[in-house]
Order: sequence, then structure tokens, then C-alpha cells
Amino acid sequence: MLGMVSGQIPDAQISASSFADRGWVAENVRLLTGRSGWTGQQTKQPFRNEWLQVDLGQDKMLSGVVIQGGKHRDRNVYMKRFKVGHSLDGDSWTVIKEENTTRPKIFMGNQNQETPEVRLLGPLLTRFVRIYPERATTEGVGLRLELLGCELEGKS
Repeated sequence: MLGMVSGQIPDAQISASSFADRGWVAENVRLLTGRSGWTGQQTKQPFRNEWLQVDLGQDKMLSGVVIQGGKHRDRNVYMKRFKVGHSLDGDSWTVIKEENTTRPKIFMGNQNQETPEVRLLGPLLTRFVRIYPERATTEGVGLRLELLGCELEGKS
């Protein structure tokens, strides 16, 4: 795990395009330990320009994500489909593509708001990761997250 649960990735390195209310800001996105999670402001689906971003602090090998939903205002909320982007500099982004195509890969989200689920991504050499929700429950997006991967050899 790359540090969301452990707190190795500080709150200042977690950001989002928007948030629905103060209880659901980007830094609450930590898997299991997050009391709530993150949800964007946008309600119309498929979502446009909504994202959650994590800066790993330095280049790392990313191999997957663990995603989980949550409860927002007593409603079960979770992502049903999403895309993943990555960047080495935070400015130039690449969305993961379907194998041997130029089409963005659409990852399946959660089955419910409570069960953490693993989605394999890579391995990808990256410093920044963005989750782009596409579809969610009718009540909106709910996301808690951990990133899977490892440090590069010789880096600390």
C-alpha cells in the first residue's frame, strides 16, 4: 500500500475537482480510516470533469487501487464505473486505455458502499493519480481509496 491508510501520504497531497460538503472533502478519501469519503458536487451522470487526485510525492510504481463507497446523508453512495489517469508532472495527463486501442479503459466500480474492492491497473510509473468517476449510485459518488504499488529501487 502506498500510504493512504497509513497517513504516509499527507492530506495536502490529496485534492479534488469539487466536493459536496465539508464532511466529504478530498482528504477524507482514505480507505477504511475515512469516516466519510469523497463525493463531488456534480449530480448529472455520466460525470464530466469530476476527479480525485493523489500526489504520491515522488515517482512510484502503481499496480492497482482499492476502492470503497460510503454513506452520505444516510444514503449509500459508491462509484459504479470510473477511469484512471496518471501523470509524472501533474500537468500532462494520460488516461489508461483499453489494451491495443485508443479508447479509455472503463473500470468497474463497487457492488455496494461497504466492501473494499481491488482493481489492477499497471504497473505504471507515475507520481500523480486521478480517479475520474463516470457513473455512480443515483444518490451520487462515494469514494474511499488506497493505492497499491511500490517504491522504486534506490529511492526512499
